[in-house]
Amino acid sequence: MPLIMVAERERKKRGLVAASSCAQVMEKATKKLNLFDLQYKLCVDSKGEAEGSEIDDDDLLIELATFYSNLSKHLEVVILPANEDWRSSGNEEDCSGSITSDRTTSESSDSSGLETFMSPASMLQVNMNVPSTPSRTPSRDYPAIPSAPFQDIFEPVLDTMNQQPSPKNLPQIKRNAIREAQKHVASHIIKKVRDFRREVCVRYCSALFNSYDGKFKPVFERHVNGVYCSDGLSDFINHVYNAVNYAKGSENTVKRGQRRLRIQEDEQDIDSPDAPQKQAGRITEDGYGCENYNPPLPVNENSESQELKRLSLLQATDLSSPYVVCLFQKTYSTQRSEIINSSSLRKLRDVLERWPSLKSAGLLIHHASLLFKKDVEVLWAEQLDRMAPDIVKYFTNFCEIQCQDSCPKNILTKLLSILSSKSQAVETSRSQLPNTISVFLLIIAYMREETNFFFQLVQSDTPDDVSKAAEPANGNPILAVKGHSIFDLDAKFFVVLLGDQIIETSTCLQGILILFISFYIFGF
Repeated sequence: MPLIMVAERERKKRGLVAASSCAQVMEKATKKLNLFDLQYKLCVDSKGEAEGSEIDDDDLLIELATFYSNLSKHLEVVILPANEDWRSSGNEEDCSGSITSDRTTSESSDSSGLETFMSPASMLQVNMNVPSTPSRTPSRDYPAIPSAPFQDIFEPVLDTMNQQPSPKNLPQIKRNAIREAQKHVASHIIKKVRDFRREVCVRYCSALFNSYDGKFKPVFERHVNGVYCSDGLSDFINHVYNAVNYAKGSENTVKRGQRRLRIQEDEQDIDSPDAPQKQAGRITEDGYGCENYNPPLPVNENSESQELKRLSLLQATDLSSPYVVCLFQKTYSTQRSEIINSSSLRKLRDVLERWPSLKSAGLLIHHASLLFKKDVEVLWAEQLDRMAPDIVKYFTNFCEIQCQDSCPKNILTKLLSILSSKSQAVETSRSQLPNTISVFLLIIAYMREETNFFFQLVQSDTPDDVSKAAEPANGNPILAVKGHSIFDLDAKFFVVLLGDQIIETSTCLQGILILFISFYIFGF
């Protein structure tokens, strides 16, 4: 297996990895160089004619590694985010490029006002690797979970599944066995491991799932009307993770789906019985995948330099420029600190006034990517593409079955109405996008929730009308749609926070994404 020298985009961190494919190189480089979980590409960094060329083929990787090995050298590659272009190490401009020289030239001539503190070139030399939150648990060995109980749980189920014909209550037997296994795994993590992170749950659930050469996998498989839907592992992990967090007993833990109302010293607490939704509250605890929840300041940064960069962001007009993105990422730790320390909704509104860039759809999603250490927008799109068709198919089959059985008529009517509207929108727009959007409406109806807490139609896109449409949310995030319906591809979409903080989005799905990530970012 060839040895390859890998480096991150700034060439400040390097490492030697042994790999025989592009996927292996990127996987090992990401771990060795402690990079974010994003989409990457490989480019040749060795001197020569191939320098800067992208490596997107395993055979090409092997040929290049062999070529440089014959020269008694290692193939050098740089791992870059998929949307960035390769730059030579001698011309490293730290994601600002020509902005450094252009801005320095144009702004250094003005010796007064806010523009002057953007002129030093050092301000634009941004380290894109934001320091992560210090690990709360040191590296450790995890105690093995006994396998005997799971054999006792699953062996009888496997025997039942082999019976011909299958018993009518087989689905219930499988569900009971899975619940019993969930209890065992959760109990082991709570009592023996004492580490309640999701990655720990994934470790133990995956070990059980793959034990005995995957013997128990058929029990976990999910089918609807005989159609295979999933292997069931993700559901199993989610149930164990929720059980662990529910039972860990911390009085400060806020469970998923709950709102915690805080007594606000500087605001009068309004408890109106007519309020359509609970008043927005704040969650102040790290959890649910927020790996970069409260990071320290970057190296060589202090409160003064962070304030200068914040003021620079205030003067920016093109919020999508590399210059602004760099400043935004460089000040991420300060943004997090101010958000976390805003003990009331009024103070959170002050944070948004100090950081208006957080009301930019693109930058808010970028903030979420730093918070989760994942490319949120790419992951969102991939998961929707993968899961939406199966979910729509499930509800279509569900309605067909329930039409023949006893079912609450109001739920069935709502589901059928959504499916009908979705089909009409697909036919009219000749786009599959309404199929994906319908997933959220179907789940809301199935869970017997109200869609007016999720989105509202507005007559115009003036701030007053948009804010008025957000009143049912009572301060919680809500999607405002200026159009005929949520399926209207020509509509305008806005996310409203705190009743009057408006974020305009480019598409409906981007608006739904921002709606969801707002709960994690701002702690509603």
